[in-house]
Parts: sequence; C-alpha cells; structure tokens
Amino acid sequence: EKRVESKKWSVEARWAWEMDLDTCVIGRNHLKEACIDCVASGKSVADCPLAGGACEHAFDQHCIARRLEQRSMCALCRTEMGV
Repeated sequence: EKRVESKKWSVEARWAWEMDLDTCVIGRNHLKEACIDCVASGKSVADCPLAGGACEHAFDQHCIARRLEQRSMCALCRTEMGV
C-alpha cells in the first residue's frame, strides 16, 4: 500500500569554478614562471610581465596579447577587455 505518491519533482544543480588563480589559463603555467613563449626564446620570468583586465583576472602578457588578436574578451569570464 502506497503512503506517499510523487506527482511532480524537479532537480536543481549548482556549480562553481574551483580554479587555481595563480595559473595563466591560456598558457596553463604558473604566473610566477615565464610563459611558453619566453621559455622557448630563453627569456626569464622578469621578461614575462603579467596583464589583467577590469575583471581582475591575471594572465601572462604574451598569452593574453595573442588571445586578444582573436577575441576581445577575458578568457575566464568573457568580460570585454576593451581592445
């Protein structure tokens, strides 16, 4: 004998990004290390400055410059970078 009958039910899912903000998501290297372009050309981390937009996400300057040639938005949150 049924005591309870479900007539309707719904599911709610929530998620959030859990990411290491010390990593350039474009070049996938630690921000305290030189990007792949600088490593390939023998430059040091001092020659590899950081860059960020109004959204305050940080990237290696060389990585974000290359991306902004194709898209004018942040690689993480897609906020316009104003190029």
